[in-house]
Amino acid sequence: MIPIDKDKRKEVNKGSYYLRAFAGAYLLYLVYGLLEDYKNKPLTNELLIIVAICVFFAAGIMLLYTSLRYLYIHRGSLSSESNEEG
Repeated sequence: MIPIDKDKRKEVNKGSYYLRAFAGAYLLYLVYGLLEDYKNKPLTNELLIIVAICVFFAAGIMLLYTSLRYLYIHRGSLSSESNEEG
């Protein structure tokens, strides 16, 4: 097993949390699109659309909240470590 130092691991975590935040925002964008379609067009699968809206909304909020919370809590340690390297 290849050892990875702590600085590199935190940098990888930072990138993955940015990606999670982007995925959460995209899920909320999909919810917006589904809501627009639900309001404007007659649908045959109303229950499926409503369930998808609820699931995407919950997952998007969870991803955004957890990733932004992590990045906010670790903002000082992440920025100070990158300043020390430079």
